[in-house]
Amino acid sequence: MTTHFIGRESELEILEKQMLNPDPSFIALYGRHRIGKTETILHSCQLHSIKYIEFTGKFEQTRKAQIKSFLVQIARANPKFKKRKADDWLDAFGILREYLDEFNNDKKFVIFIDESYRGWTRKGLVF
Repeated sequence: MTTHFIGRESELEILEKQMLNPDPSFIALYGRHRIGKTETILHSCQLHSIKYIEFTGKFEQTRKAQIKSFLVQIARANPKFKKRKADDWLDAFGILREYLDEFNNDKKFVIFIDESYRGWTRKGLVF
Protein backbone atom coordinates (compact mmCIF):
# COMPACT_ATOMS: atom_id res chain seq x y z
CA MET A 1 0.00 0.00 0.00
CA THR A 2 1.35 3.41 -0.96
CA THR A 3 0.88 6.34 1.35
CA HIS A 4 0.23 9.65 -0.33
CA PHE A 5 1.36 12.79 1.42
CA ILE A 6 -0.74 15.87 0.90
CA GLY A 7 0.65 19.17 2.11
CA ARG A 8 3.99 17.69 3.19
CA GLU A 9 5.99 18.62 0.12
CA SER A 10 8.25 21.11 1.89
CA GLU A 11 8.94 18.72 4.79
CA LEU A 12 9.67 15.85 2.41
CA GLU A 13 12.00 18.11 0.42
CA ILE A 14 13.93 19.13 3.56
CA LEU A 15 14.19 15.51 4.69
CA GLU A 16 15.27 14.47 1.18
CA LYS A 17 18.15 16.96 1.25
CA GLN A 18 19.26 15.74 4.66
CA MET A 19 19.00 12.08 3.69
CA LEU A 20 21.32 12.75 0.76
CA ASN A 21 23.69 14.98 2.75
CA PRO A 22 26.77 13.01 3.88
CA ASP A 23 27.15 15.13 7.04
CA PRO A 24 25.24 14.46 10.27
CA SER A 25 22.38 16.82 11.02
CA PHE A 26 19.65 17.54 13.53
CA ILE A 27 16.08 18.14 12.41
CA ALA A 28 13.16 19.13 14.61
CA LEU A 29 9.81 18.44 12.98
CA TYR A 30 6.99 19.79 15.07
CA GLY A 31 3.33 20.57 14.79
CA ARG A 32 -0.05 19.68 16.18
CA HIS A 33 -0.75 16.16 17.36
CA ARG A 34 -1.82 13.55 14.76
CA ILE A 35 -1.06 15.44 11.54
CA GLY A 36 1.45 13.00 10.05
CA LYS A 37 4.86 14.03 11.36
CA THR A 38 5.84 10.49 12.32
CA GLU A 39 4.63 9.02 9.04
CA THR A 40 6.55 11.69 7.12
CA ILE A 41 9.83 10.77 8.81
CA LEU A 42 9.27 7.01 8.54
CA HIS A 43 8.32 7.40 4.87
CA SER A 44 11.58 9.26 4.19
CA CYS A 45 13.61 6.55 5.94
CA GLN A 46 11.88 3.81 3.97
CA LEU A 47 12.18 5.69 0.70
CA HIS A 48 15.96 5.92 1.15
CA SER A 49 16.40 2.50 2.85
CA ILE A 50 17.81 4.17 5.94
CA LYS A 51 17.96 2.32 9.23
CA TYR A 52 16.52 4.08 12.24
CA ILE A 53 15.86 3.80 15.94
CA GLU A 54 12.51 5.20 16.99
CA PHE A 55 11.82 6.08 20.59
CA THR A 56 8.37 7.28 21.59
CA GLY A 57 7.90 9.03 24.91
CA LYS A 58 5.19 7.65 27.17
CA PHE A 59 2.96 10.00 29.14
CA GLU A 60 3.49 10.03 32.90
CA GLN A 61 6.03 7.22 32.78
CA THR A 62 8.94 7.15 35.22
CA ARG A 63 12.46 8.05 34.13
CA LYS A 64 13.51 4.44 34.70
CA ALA A 65 10.71 3.15 32.44
CA GLN A 66 11.53 5.73 29.74
CA ILE A 67 15.20 4.72 29.77
CA LYS A 68 14.31 1.02 29.64
CA SER A 69 12.04 1.65 26.64
CA PHE A 70 14.85 3.57 24.92
CA LEU A 71 17.30 0.69 25.49
CA VAL A 72 14.75 -1.80 24.14
CA GLN A 73 14.77 0.10 20.85
CA ILE A 74 18.56 -0.05 20.68
CA ALA A 75 18.43 -3.80 21.39
CA ARG A 76 15.88 -4.27 18.60
CA ALA A 77 18.36 -2.67 16.22
CA ASN A 78 21.22 -4.83 17.54
CA PRO A 79 20.47 -7.78 19.85
CA LYS A 80 24.01 -7.53 21.23
CA PHE A 81 22.72 -4.67 23.40
CA LYS A 82 19.79 -6.65 24.81
CA LYS A 83 21.12 -7.03 28.37
CA ARG A 84 22.38 -3.46 28.71
CA LYS A 85 21.08 -1.31 31.54
CA ALA A 86 21.43 2.39 32.33
CA ASP A 87 20.89 4.29 35.56
CA ASP A 88 20.31 7.64 33.88
CA TRP A 89 20.01 9.30 30.47
CA LEU A 90 23.74 9.97 30.29
CA ASP A 91 24.37 6.21 30.52
CA ALA A 92 21.57 5.50 28.03
CA PHE A 93 23.01 7.89 25.46
CA GLY A 94 26.44 6.37 26.11
CA ILE A 95 25.00 3.00 25.10
CA LEU A 96 23.51 4.62 22.00
CA ARG A 97 26.98 6.02 21.23
CA GLU A 98 28.44 2.49 21.52
CA TYR A 99 25.77 1.23 19.14
CA LEU A 100 26.52 4.00 16.64
CA ASP A 101 30.28 3.35 16.90
CA GLU A 102 29.63 -0.18 15.61
CA PHE A 103 27.38 1.05 12.83
CA ASN A 104 28.81 1.48 9.34
CA ASN A 105 29.75 5.17 9.22
CA ASP A 106 29.39 5.21 5.45
CA LYS A 107 25.63 4.83 5.80
CA LYS A 108 22.97 7.19 7.05
CA PHE A 109 21.19 6.41 10.28
CA VAL A 110 18.23 8.18 11.87
CA ILE A 111 17.61 8.51 15.58
CA PHE A 112 13.97 9.45 15.84
CA ILE A 113 12.68 10.69 19.20
CA ASP A 114 8.92 10.97 18.91
CA GLU A 115 6.45 12.47 21.35
CA SER A 116 9.25 13.80 23.55
CA TYR A 117 6.78 16.05 25.32
CA ARG A 118 5.27 12.91 26.80
CA GLY A 119 8.41 12.67 28.89
CA TRP A 120 6.93 15.46 31.02
CA THR A 121 5.36 14.65 34.34
CA ARG A 122 3.78 16.85 36.97
CA LYS A 123 7.24 17.10 38.55
CA GLY A 124 9.04 18.13 35.36
CA LEU A 125 10.85 16.55 32.47
CA VAL A 126 11.96 12.97 33.08
CA PHE A 127 14.83 13.17 30.63
